[in-house]
Amino acid sequence: MSSHSSKDLEQELEDIIASCQSRAWNNLHRQTLRKFREKLGSPREIVHALGISIPTVYAWEKQLPENDQLRPPPSEKQLRKFTRVIAERHFSSTFNDARPEQRPVLYDVLMRTRTAADIMARAAFCSSMWAIRSGRPFLVGVDQKTFEIMVQFMRDNSKTIFYFGFCDLPDFDGTRHGRAKDSYEAFWRKLNALPNSEKLTNRVVPIPIRREDDALRIGLSDPWISFAWAEYSEEGRIEFHRSCDVWMEFIFDISKNPQEERKEPVWLELPPDEAEVWREKRLPILKRNIATNTTRKSCRK
Repeated sequence: MSSHSSKDLEQELEDIIASCQSRAWNNLHRQTLRKFREKLGSPREIVHALGISIPTVYAWEKQLPENDQLRPPPSEKQLRKFTRVIAERHFSSTFNDARPEQRPVLYDVLMRTRTAADIMARAAFCSSMWAIRSGRPFLVGVDQKTFEIMVQFMRDNSKTIFYFGFCDLPDFDGTRHGRAKDSYEAFWRKLNALPNSEKLTNRVVPIPIRREDDALRIGLSDPWISFAWAEYSEEGRIEFHRSCDVWMEFIFDISKNPQEERKEPVWLELPPDEAEVWREKRLPILKRNIATNTTRKSCRK
């Protein structure tokens, strides 16, 4: 995939979507779509994010005889899904993602791995998405482009609720454990500054963990621990054949040069049965902390 900025790709996509207003595409429109798609990857590489088949991609881009070239364009809803592919490209750039052959082979054998972009794509099939961090910052609070991708994703998926869990323990070393809390608060401030922010902020739920025993029972025993948890909607349960997924983040150095460090985050996916057990053990603790935080906010008003 050649080098193109996410902003340029997003503008190209908007131009393509605008061309759909003509209600009929000619060969030039289809050629424009093909050139745009080629910047993001092959048909095989993008079909999962788009939720379509490879033949559908070829049909969108097919050049037709001149006297029979006017055909209806793809729907805007389908084209909007290209934003997922653009997001994946941004995450790969941000995290210095390696090619598949560079990934830690042992973990691919013993446990299924996912990238941050994989998890983001699955969020489209969720009734709720949970990000739980002990110390590492939430990327949406420290990276502007990721924040913009998150906002667009929230607008495109108006029924998904987003939960952010983080340690808020005064006895811990704030320089390490405080980064998750600080980055969430930065994300919240930027979200509130947007026009009509209520439509977004109403679907964001903070979960400050203020008791050390709760943090330990959840699994946040060290500042480098992070979890992501997807609670699937009916569409997601049909798509993935499970009610939820749980991932744990690890950071690997994927450089083959001992003099060069290249870090890549990899999310290890729990088997479906274990994911459900993980959820059932932690959900009551998280709900109690949500209720406690809601009570505190009400008392301050």
